[in-house]
Amino acid sequence: MKSAAVLEEYLPKYPDHPGVLHYMIHSYDDPVHAPLGMRAARRYGDIAGDAPHALHMTSHIFIASGMWPEVIAANRKSFEVQSRLNAAAGRPAPPCSHGSSWENYAYIQQGRLDESANFLQFCAARIKDRAPDTNALEHLELMRAQYILGSERWNDAAVSMPAPPAQFSNALITYHYASAIASVKRNDLAQAEEHRAALIAAHQNLKNSLVKENHPNLSYEQRAAVMEQQVAAVLLLANGKQDAALATLTKARDLEAQIPYEFGPPFVEKPSTELLAEAQLAHHRAGDAVTNLRDQLTRTPGRLQTLRDLRTAAQSIGDHDTEKWADSQIQSNTRPTNSAVAALH
Repeated sequence: MKSAAVLEEYLPKYPDHPGVLHYMIHSYDDPVHAPLGMRAARRYGDIAGDAPHALHMTSHIFIASGMWPEVIAANRKSFEVQSRLNAAAGRPAPPCSHGSSWENYAYIQQGRLDESANFLQFCAARIKDRAPDTNALEHLELMRAQYILGSERWNDAAVSMPAPPAQFSNALITYHYASAIASVKRNDLAQAEEHRAALIAAHQNLKNSLVKENHPNLSYEQRAAVMEQQVAAVLLLANGKQDAALATLTKARDLEAQIPYEFGPPFVEKPSTELLAEAQLAHHRAGDAVTNLRDQLTRTPGRLQTLRDLRTAAQSIGDHDTEKWADSQIQSNTRPTNSAVAALH
């Protein structure tokens, strides 16, 4: 807010200044303050249409507002501009990265699962013949996890994608996290335990590397710890240990809440609050589930699975107003993209 206060003084004088618009978006890119950043988001894409990162930056506000067609349009255009710039400079086509994972997340929130699957395969092919790259590999694994956990297609080809090389701890953590949950859902508990052990090992490698950094981002270590607890909990549920699973998911939820806010899609691909609510709903605690799901929507507005769970939980306790509201949000999410936004593609 201190940053925003400085920028608000300059915006009327310099409405087309890219620096003012860029940092104003960063000042407001969370669900609570995103409406204040909408002016800058709408303007930045217009004045910096040849700058890939500027085009992506507009989606910081759109994603915090649950505006999925706009998120897709902004990041697709950003990728197209970067591809054009690379071609003009004689450089290879760019791999998928940060903006691509945001675009993929938005496809899933619109229920466009086949498009997400195709986009994932496109991005996997983009890095197949390249030297291993941390950024590209990490975002590919984010996209894979988003797709597997968002689609619940536990036997999809994406589940069988190979693991990234051992030196890429963050990518490996994401890979084994999604794979472990998919294995539990397929009732292959032995394989789930293997992925859990690999997740724990990758987490330890991450810890070892972070202590060597001058300015480590400890959020990634907390993220891995949350993922470990989630995997432990779904295994407990699969083994009929309901009370222990719910206690573990509650700890995961509380630990995740301590991680400093990360703009964009959920920092943990399956939010712990959502996973806890689903477990509560399955074990006749729908009222608790409604409370948790409402809370989750304050951090991830418009998230499709949270809304679907909320509709089901509200129906279970006879809260028809909440059920109707959640259903209207789902219908709005999954409505075909309007022509005005489609034109931006």
